[in-house]
Amino acid sequence: MNSLRVVPALSSILIGLALLFATTARLATAAAVDRFVTVNGSGSTCSQASPCSLQTAISLSADGDTIHVAGGVYTGTAFAVIAPSTSVTLQGGWDGSAVGTVVRNPRVYTTTLDGENQRRGVYFNGDISVTLDGFRVTRGLAVEGAGIAAYASCLMTVRDCVIVSNTATGGWGGGVQVDSGNLDFEHNVVMSNVTPYEGGGLAAAFDSRLTIKNNLFVGNSAGVSGGGIRLRDIQATLINNTIARNTADGVHATSEYTTSLTVITLTNNIIVLNAYGLRVGVQNSGVTPTVAMAHNDVWNNATANYAGVTNPTGSDGNLSVNPRFVSGADEGYYLSQVASGQANTSAAVDAGSGSALSLGLGARTTRSDRFPDIGIVDMGYHYPAVTLRELFMPVILRLP
Repeated sequence: MNSLRVVPALSSILIGLALLFATTARLATAAAVDRFVTVNGSGSTCSQASPCSLQTAISLSADGDTIHVAGGVYTGTAFAVIAPSTSVTLQGGWDGSAVGTVVRNPRVYTTTLDGENQRRGVYFNGDISVTLDGFRVTRGLAVEGAGIAAYASCLMTVRDCVIVSNTATGGWGGGVQVDSGNLDFEHNVVMSNVTPYEGGGLAAAFDSRLTIKNNLFVGNSAGVSGGGIRLRDIQATLINNTIARNTADGVHATSEYTTSLTVITLTNNIIVLNAYGLRVGVQNSGVTPTVAMAHNDVWNNATANYAGVTNPTGSDGNLSVNPRFVSGADEGYYLSQVASGQANTSAAVDAGSGSALSLGLGARTTRSDRFPDIGIVDMGYHYPAVTLRELFMPVILRLP
């Protein structure tokens, strides 16, 4: 009898708690604020009709807020152009319109964080979760992590950014540095970043967790190793990146501490024309990093395609052939394809693992005419594809 009385009571308590949690979640969502920024913004309203400055919006923002940043060039006076201390989403590419639907297109309304060769571009530190979406980060200058630096358990998403011409003066990471943090890094262009030490384009160490998906690393330079990407004592997954013409290595991975084994998985990447393609080494620990590779094209790297790891060419879909890059509307790293007007089709086309749609690349392309990748995914970096509006606009214009 007692048990029959307890069950309804317990059920009521559980239902009450569920309603409380649901109400709390709704309140937390309702509390999130959209703030708006323009280059000449002022005051503290930070609304679409009355935007504020970037620094003001960051200082006023609480966890969960979104900051819409209009196209233009933003600088700073502190050690970094921006250094958020709360869990916010920063979206560049807003058109700046004072009324109506919020329109953003980072490719049209370029939003630049300019370190002016005097300070770091972006700095994240601590137990926060930050998204940086649709920015150009350039001319950052710091000992390390000159473009973007993330430290101490920071959860960071960097998406649709261009990280170009940043300079580290003596440490890791000319473009991006992650130290004991977690990074989702996707759809970015990382180009012409420099360090005299390690990790010209991107460097990560000390128990970091990285997903590096669909990025273009090109023309970055490191004086010691890892011109494109430098990884140590971390777990990293690299999917559909093009890593080309970097000095010294395309990717360099090592383990230093026995408690922090480096584990990297590479799938659908193109790694070509670097000093080394993939170089794997052992530092103090004597523990060799674990490497898994499938459906990559590693070709014509000046010193060697592989060092410290067994050459997997010919197995698991791994190739070593000329990817046949061609120019398009952006940088010249599209893939040659008869369907888009070239004389031949790259061996990297339809050579990846999985479908473009399942990998989130169905609205992106390797074709110079920008038609979307469909079916089996192509290897390497995918540019934004033509939109439906662009695709059908010529037809609409021809109608009477």
